[in-house]
Amino acid sequence: MLWRALPLSAMLALAGCASAGRGGFLADDLGSSGGADGAGDLAGVARDQKAPADLAGGTSEQDATAPDDLAGSPDQSLPPDLTVIPDLASIPDLAMPIDQSVPVDLAMADLAREDDLAVALDLAKPPDLKSPADLVKTPDLVKPPDLLKPPDLAVNCQGAAAACDTVAQNCCQNLKCGATVGKAQCVATGNVPAGGSCGKQGVDDCVPGTVCIFESALIPLSLCRYFCKVDADCKSGGKCVFTLQGGNLKVCSDPVNGCNPVPPQSGCNMGGCYVNTPNGQTGCHAIGTGGSCALCDSDYDCKAGFICVGNATLCLGAGCLKLCKPGVTNCGGLLSCYNVNGWPNTLGICDL
Repeated sequence: MLWRALPLSAMLALAGCASAGRGGFLADDLGSSGGADGAGDLAGVARDQKAPADLAGGTSEQDATAPDDLAGSPDQSLPPDLTVIPDLASIPDLAMPIDQSVPVDLAMADLAREDDLAVALDLAKPPDLKSPADLVKTPDLVKPPDLLKPPDLAVNCQGAAAACDTVAQNCCQNLKCGATVGKAQCVATGNVPAGGSCGKQGVDDCVPGTVCIFESALIPLSLCRYFCKVDADCKSGGKCVFTLQGGNLKVCSDPVNGCNPVPPQSGCNMGGCYVNTPNGQTGCHAIGTGGSCALCDSDYDCKAGFICVGNATLCLGAGCLKLCKPGVTNCGGLLSCYNVNGWPNTLGICDL
C-alpha cells in the first residue's frame, strides 16, 4: 500500500526507470534482491498498471491513448471514421438535390406542384366539383322534374272533404281518396287490406287505394276492392268493370283466372269458381250456401256451381241458378241451359 502514497511524478519516474532497465515485470517484481518492499517491487507495480509495454506489447505510448488505438483517424475521431464528409453529413448523402430537400424531390413535381394536387384540373377546376355541369347544375339535383315536380315529392295534397284522385291517392296525411255518394273525396284512412271484410263500424275502413263495397245484406258481407281506371290498376288480377252508384268511379272485380264454373268445377285451390265479370270471365272466391232459387244479393250467397240472377223466371225474382254448358248440360225437369247475353256461348244458366 506504500505506492499509493507516492506523488504522481514519483510514480511516473519509477515506471520510466523500470521500463528502461530490465524490460520485464517478472524480473523486477519477483527476482529483485530488494525483497517484497524494495524499489523493484514498487516499480513493477507501477509498470503493471501504467506502462505501455503491459497492454500494448511495446515500449511506445501506443497503449490505450495512442491516436491509432481508439481515438486515431481510422477509428472514431478523425474525419475518415464517422465525421468525414462523404459518410453521412456531406451534401451528396442526405441533403443532395436529388434526395429530399430540393424541388425535384418532394416539394416540386411530387405533392406541391400545381399539376399534382392543387392544379385547377384536379380538384378546384370548375368542370370537376364546382362547375354547374357537375353537382350544382340545374338538370342534376335542383331541376323541377327531379325532386320538386308535383308527382315526385313536393306534390300538393288535398285536405279533408276535398275532391281527389282515387288511383293517385293525392290526399294529405291520415286521409285517403274514398267515395262519397259516388264522388271521389278525401276521407279518413283505414287499415283493412284489399279483399278484406270491411265496414264493421259502418264506415269505409279500407286502406288507401281501396274502397269498402257492400256485397250482401244476407250474410252480411262487405269487401275492400281496388279503385281503378283501367285493368292495370287492379293489383289483385281482377278487371276494371264495375261502376259505383251515383257517379262514374270504377272498382275492380274479383280475380280472374279462367277456372271452370260448371259442375264438376276445376281450377280453384280455395273457394269455388264463379262468373266474376259481366262478360262471363271466371275466377275463384269464397263459397256461399244457397242452392237453386235461394234468395241472394250476390254470388257470395250461392254455393259453388250457382250464380245469383236478379230476374230468374224459375225463382220469380232474384235467386241462385245453376250454371251449365248449352247443348251439353242436362238441367233436369223442365229446365233448359240458356245462353246469357255477353257471355261466351260455352257458358249458360239453367232456367225455365
